Amino acid sequence: MKNINFSSQADQWFPTTIWTSVLDLNSKLKINEEIVKGLSPYIENSELKNLNYVVTDTDLHTKKNFKLTTFFFNRAIFEYLKFLKLEHHNFEISGCWGNIKRQNFSHTNHSHQNNFVSGVYYVKTDKGKTDKIHFNDPREQNKDLVPVP
Repeated sequence: MKNINFSSQADQWFPTTIWTSVLDLNSKLKINEEIVKGLSPYIENSELKNLNYVVTDTDLHTKKNFKLTTFFFNRAIFEYLKFLKLEHHNFEISGCWGNIKRQNFSHTNHSHQNNFVSGVYYVKTDKGKTDKIHFNDPREQNKDLVPVP
């Protein structure tokens, strides 16, 4: 056999950036209070009380009673787009809603295909049960070959 010389490298062509914004305790308490108060019509609705899963209207970002929350979301998105070095002064939130899940109920795996940025904000979770988020790689080819540890 002939000697062959070569080199290899890995390039990350399809990375997904997970952007995390952390509120100070006072801001978190204010936003959580605003969200809980704003969602109270859904939480306290007698017709919805027995459902395991409730989805609100998708325009919460346009409501006056979500003003502080929307301000925070806009600032977090602005910082993320700035980090990506993208033109970001005229971005628009196209949808914002609340998911209310009752005890022992989890969210299904899903994606937001028509969005450049998607986010999640947890108001209240059960420690060790519902306080985690799971991200799946949407590329189909990653399901074909599974490396052995």
